[in-house]
Amino acid sequence: MASVARPVAVALSGALVAFQVALAAGAPWGEVSWGGGHVGVLPEQLRVASGVSAVLWSGALLAAATRSPAAGVLRSTVGTLSLI
Repeated sequence: MASVARPVAVALSGALVAFQVALAAGAPWGEVSWGGGHVGVLPEQLRVASGVSAVLWSGALLAAATRSPAAGVLRSTVGTLSLI
């Protein structure tokens, strides 16, 4: 089961990060986010909250990714970038 759960967690976390980044950037999806109380683009406070949410979900994505079989690739990439 873990072999299926990790890639699913990575994919869902990535989708959630992308959604929150889009909201923070001004995507007109207010009616499907943050309780649906805003039509169109979110107000500034909720756009900032979406940006913070994207950062937090990025942490969840990183945690899931580093415990997946792709962790070796991620560690190798981070290690290479740290040498630059």
